[in-house]
Amino acid sequence: RLGAFYVQTHLQLAPCWIVETFVKSNNGCDITYDISSVLCFKHRLCLILAVLEKRLGLRFSTSDVYINVIGGLHLDEPAADIAIALAMISSITDKIVPDDLVAIGEIGLAGECRAVSSLEQRVREAERLGFSRVVVPYRNIEKRPIECSVKLMPVKSVYEVLMLLADEEKAKDTI
Repeated sequence: RLGAFYVQTHLQLAPCWIVETFVKSNNGCDITYDISSVLCFKHRLCLILAVLEKRLGLRFSTSDVYINVIGGLHLDEPAADIAIALAMISSITDKIVPDDLVAIGEIGLAGECRAVSSLEQRVREAERLGFSRVVVPYRNIEKRPIECSVKLMPVKSVYEVLMLLADEEKAKDTI
């Protein structure tokens, strides 16, 4: 689905959530983000938006951004950053994120994808739920490779996250 993405977060609460985003143009009338989200930490969302604008040149400042987590749960873990960023990139670029993809990882101010805790447990849960590909921070895999049947897609920065969507679009066009 466009602007929707699966995110692996707190395993004790829910094994997998769907994050949906909707980016609506406000015709450049306002340069501040209209973020009305109780489901995400507002500061975390502002950080992700700022990084996507600065590092990728995507224009969210002329849009209203809405985040919805299916099931009404609170999404308050930095490990959800890459999934939220992918959903927002998908929404603003009209590129569809594949249904078999899960993303785990934190995004820093420089656009780097930071390592997260319990990655192996999160990957195993995604594998158990039937996902075939998992986007993970390169720094996690660099330190400790994970043996699993899913395809791990390590990323170092938000630029590589954007390239994942572009590569998916190219692969879809050649079929």
